[in-house]
Amino acid sequence: MAWPFTPLVTFLSKSVPKVTHTFLNALQTATNAVFAPVYHRRPSIYVESSDGNNVLVYAASLTVKDSVTGEYVYIDQVGRTVTTTWPANAWRYLYLVSASGVASVEISSTAPASLIASPLFKNGDETRRYLCAVRCNGSNDVVGFNMIDGRYLYLGENIILSSTAGTGAYQTVSMATFVPPHVRRVHLVALATNSSGSPDAIDFRTFSTSGIPATFDANSFDERAVSMATASDAIDWLAAATLTIDVLSVRGWEE
Repeated sequence: MAWPFTPLVTFLSKSVPKVTHTFLNALQTATNAVFAPVYHRRPSIYVESSDGNNVLVYAASLTVKDSVTGEYVYIDQVGRTVTTTWPANAWRYLYLVSASGVASVEISSTAPASLIASPLFKNGDETRRYLCAVRCNGSNDVVGFNMIDGRYLYLGENIILSSTAGTGAYQTVSMATFVPPHVRRVHLVALATNSSGSPDAIDFRTFSTSGIPATFDANSFDERAVSMATASDAIDWLAAATLTIDVLSVRGWEE
């Protein structure tokens, strides 16, 4: 097994070793090999907001690229309360920033880069380490939520469709009010009326694949939960004319 598991040089006690450029370069290469996977892993994080104004952020210790020095610096874990004059009907994204070793949280309208396994940085700026997404409603309040490691749950009912009957063909409904474009999974709750004398289903789909059915009993008014993988803030649904979605809401989402 090669370096770093097998030493390049074994130093003897009280010796005066010859440290070559090969050895020093190997040390740097090994350090990068160990550090890179850690740096490119999203830190453990918990975020919550329940009063419409304050966002409480608890992120584990992490390394960021300093926005002033360009050096990689260590930021210790500490709870932060983030607030501002929030916009109406918009997404805001929180980033951890270090300026000469002094950490702060930046609120931005720019989404994180998403063409990676997990969002890590502000799009186009590695010095902004991504923390979370925040949705603001029409009253300039933060929509209540909590988030653990990229898994969001809303504190209330967030309706994206109501009182709409099936047509026998797929229809598209936007989730953008409560789901950002970089979403990877969404959790829906459907409250529906089936006026048919037999069980029937609403099919939900993404990626233009076959749908995931939520089946409702004959002559029923009932609720079903559906969790789906997705790569956009819209979803298609299909139901017969005898099925009416009374309320379709977003319970949560994952990034």
